[in-house]
Amino acid sequence: NKGKTPWNKGKPRSPDVKARIAAGVRAKHRQRFLKKLNDMGMTEEEYEVKKEEERRIKEAEQQARRKTNGSYRPTEETKKKISAGNKGKTPWNKGKPRSPDV
Repeated sequence: NKGKTPWNKGKPRSPDVKARIAAGVRAKHRQRFLKKLNDMGMTEEEYEVKKEEERRIKEAEQQARRKTNGSYRPTEETKKKISAGNKGKTPWNKGKPRSPDV
């Protein structure tokens, strides 16, 4: 079927059909969310409080890393990732002649 045009391409959907589809999708997502909460052993209120606390901590950490010119200081984890990515690469100035005043 790859490359074939689907039979319902371009067929209009009525607003009530769209509403039914949307309601079904919302119900399925809510069901997944409640199963996730049940597996975690939390209520919705506890989950919301936990998420808000995590968001607040993350924002405070980002605010602490912000510089005056609008950029950010990288975290130690990010520095390690950058370092690992640069291992084995040729330095940008390898083989270039040095300036005489150095």
